Amino acid sequence: MLSNMFDVKRTAQGGAWVWRRVALPLLLALLAIGFVGLGTGLASSAAPLGPATVSSQQAYSAPAMMVWNGTVYVGWTGRNAAHNLNLMTYDPAQPSDLKEVVTVASTSLLPVALAPAGVASPYVVVAWRTATDAHVRTAVYEGGPFLHNPVYTTETTPYGPALYSPYMSWAGTDAARSVNVSFATIF
Repeated sequence: MLSNMFDVKRTAQGGAWVWRRVALPLLLALLAIGFVGLGTGLASSAAPLGPATVSSQQAYSAPAMMVWNGTVYVGWTGRNAAHNLNLMTYDPAQPSDLKEVVTVASTSLLPVALAPAGVASPYVVVAWRTATDAHVRTAVYEGGPFLHNPVYTTETTPYGPALYSPYMSWAGTDAARSVNVSFATIF
């Protein structure tokens, strides 16, 4: 028994010696030369972004973006007094051409969600939380001046919804903020 305790103590001392004499100096050396980073240092040293196409539009919250059938769709909450929902398309083949912005009568203070309407569908579904009554709304965006097939749910949320065709998810308004998942009726 005594011999066994001596072996355990000796093993622990050996491990501490390895840590102190080998592992720790090696870790510090790698950190010093930047081989091991504590963040995304490798990503920040990558090539800079290409030139941006700048719109005159302003966003109140983070914009949502997705690519579908070769077109880039962008949705955001406007900085106007009403905080209207805004949508636009962008063609990467013509980067200087930002398409006409669609301003929806509905308002939101939170980011919108975008998802394809289905595998074979050329349309995009938009989901948002209204600013006036916190209801979850969905509609189809075809790239034109209007939203089609709006669905006015009775569900409310303190945050913006998430959308992944054909499902939608949102945090509930109960005390626990329960996560809700539903088949979005728009699809």
